[in-house]
Amino acid sequence: IHSMQTFTGASPKLATWNSTPAREENIRHRNDVSRAPKVVGENAKIIACSVHNPVRMSRSAAGEGWVYQDTSNPFKEAITYLSTSNETVFVNWPGTEIDTHSQEGVRKKLFQDYNCVPVFLQNELSVPFYKGFCHSILWPIFHSMEGSVDYMKLP
Repeated sequence: IHSMQTFTGASPKLATWNSTPAREENIRHRNDVSRAPKVVGENAKIIACSVHNPVRMSRSAAGEGWVYQDTSNPFKEAITYLSTSNETVFVNWPGTEIDTHSQEGVRKKLFQDYNCVPVFLQNELSVPFYKGFCHSILWPIFHSMEGSVDYMKLP
């Protein structure tokens, strides 16, 4: 649990930090993940499609495997919070090209450990996918800005 405190003092070196019971209770209430609302029915799930990955992937130092590192961003945190009371799954590009031989193992690892279904893209498609399709088409549509959609960015 994060502690919210007030800063008093003339300089950081001489400052004192004072915590108040009301602030501490507010923080405990906000961080209580058991309070997440149930937003879908029993036989439904939240499918979070985003370019914000729940995990960052990179090649191992030896280049023979993959390193998986948790990420932190507001979108992921919101979906993680909702997942305490709702079935959720992430669908997204892992952020790097995954060779064909590794795809099945990566797919299993991402689903089992991160509740993520990867969409594999070759490097030459990643920029048009991200900057073209995601930013120019999907983002405006899902943010009620249909007039901003640039259909000329479609292949």
